[in-house]
Formats: sequence, structure tokens, C-alpha cells
Amino acid sequence: MEGGRYKSERRKWDAFAGDYKGGVYSVTASPLKTQRVVDRVPDGEVLIVGCGSETYLQQALIAQRDVKILATDFSRRMLEVAAEDFSDPNLQYANIDTRTLAQSKKLNGRTFDSAVAVNSIIPTVRSDVLRMYKSIFDVLKPGGQFVGYFPAFEFVRDIAAMQPRVRSIVDMSEARVFDTTDYQCFHTAGLLHKELSEVGFGSIEVRWVGVEDCEEYAQLYSIYPSQVVAATLWEHFVVAHKPMLSSVSQYDSDSDAIVTAKSQARASNSVEIAGGNTQVEYYSSREVTPELLDEISLYYRYVFNNMNGHYLVFPKNCKFLSPQQVFNVAEKESV
Repeated sequence: MEGGRYKSERRKWDAFAGDYKGGVYSVTASPLKTQRVVDRVPDGEVLIVGCGSETYLQQALIAQRDVKILATDFSRRMLEVAAEDFSDPNLQYANIDTRTLAQSKKLNGRTFDSAVAVNSIIPTVRSDVLRMYKSIFDVLKPGGQFVGYFPAFEFVRDIAAMQPRVRSIVDMSEARVFDTTDYQCFHTAGLLHKELSEVGFGSIEVRWVGVEDCEEYAQLYSIYPSQVVAATLWEHFVVAHKPMLSSVSQYDSDSDAIVTAKSQARASNSVEIAGGNTQVEYYSSREVTPELLDEISLYYRYVFNNMNGHYLVFPKNCKFLSPQQVFNVAEKESV
């Protein structure tokens, strides 16, 4: 049964590959959005899952990083179009389903320093989201990271509550939207934290990203001639880490700063980390639910889950771009 469903999905995307630019807006067509990914991907072995036919990301990574890239997709036609558009000695394309990466003979046990997914974790059924996350987790090296964009369900959900036309294409119970070829699983901040954590990821950072300039909005509107649709195309930008295997992890150097930040938070329910209006609110793991994370993420830019399962919530005016920067400041403030 699953095999038949997967074949059907592949056929739909194969047929769509020829006119992909005309029917779907590629997030990586935005230089700002592509650069955000590049900034978080270090040199090394990089896996791009569900790469599709567009090659903006591959070109940017090879131009700016010392990387060897394996770009995969379950649509053979998508890969053919991508390979015609851009090739490089440090870039390889492979016809592999994201749900079965570790089992693929084409990988032959290869592991990666980073994995990237740009709106490609969108299977037709929710259970496959976990399969994809687990598959990616299994082929990352210890300490490796998973970076990507995920279509945000929160805004679609809110618009659907007001617009019957939109409501007819939304599956509220499974956070799915009928888009492009079939129903696709979208994501809320709460679901991202819950599902990524379930397969083993830690240090999960989630950030809202919307339309960032007039050029991007014009491209969106040319493909989706509806201001309602274009305005709801928000993304979650996510960075998650695979823990180190040993008891001494790459995060141990931050442990004192984490403890200091948490102890301050317990005492005051917030941690002053910049001396101004920028604060970090503290929530224990027992207090946090997916619903609370969804609510928090509407008003805050970052939600960071450290390796011990505690949440630090960064206001939208927070200027820090990484957990490391936050911990560095927290450590200085505690002296």
C-alpha cells in the first residue's frame, strides 16, 4: 500500500518538474533566505534532501564554503532538470527517497556534517514526517546539524478560520494543506519541537521568516495571484543538532553559562542578557507544550531548546543570531 502511494507521489512530482518555476515559488530564489542557510552550514559533507529542480542553494554553498554536496530527491525528473542547470565536481545528485536515506545502497554508509531541507519535508501523511526526520538523523555525524525551511501552518490555519475558500483545502487535524500536487504536511513551531525531539535532535532553534523584500513579494504574487495566499506564505527557519555520542559533547564548554542562565531565570523568571530591553524568558520543560510553543512563536523570534530540554524564549528585538552568542553574553553578565 505504501509503495503504491510513494510511486503516485513520485509520478506527480516528475510530471510537475518541467514547469516548476511557473507553478511553485522556490524559497531559495530569495538571496536573503539562501544566505541564511549558507551562514549556518559549516565546511564539510553536506546533504540536501528533496533538492527539487532549483539550484540556488547548491551554487551558493559551493561558492562560499568548502563543501562536498550530495543533493537528493525521490523525483528522477527533478534531478535531471537540476543537473542540467548546474553541475560541479563537488556536487553529486542521487535519486533517493528522504524516508529511506540510511537504507539506500547509493549512500553506502556515508554520513554528513550537515543536512539541509528547504520546504521538502512535506509528505502527504503526518507519520512520514517522523520517518524523514529519523532518516536524516541517522545519516548525520555525531554533532551534525539539520538546517532548513518548513512551511508554517499557523498562518494558513488562521486564514482558513476566516476564509471558506481556504478552509476547503486545509486539514486541521493533521496540519496539512492541499498544495501543488496533493495534500502536504505543514508545520507549527510546536510540532517542529515535538517531532524533531522525538527522533533525537536537540538544541532546536525555530524562527519565523516571512516575505523579506518587495522583489520577493512580486515573485510570489506572480505565481500566486492572491494577496491572501502570498501574505500567508510564512516559513519556520530551523536549526537542530544531533548530540555527540560521548558524554563529553560539543556543548560542554557552554555548560556553566547554561547553568548560570537557568539559575538566574528561576530567581527572576527572566534573564537580562543585553542590559536593555532584550530579555530571555525561561520555561521549564514541564511547562512547555506544543500549544504553548505555537502561541509563543507568534510573538517571539526564536525558541531555543538546549540539550537538557529547557526553553529560552527570545523576543523579536533580540539581536543574537545563535545560541553560542547568547551563552557568551550570559556568561559575561554573570561575572
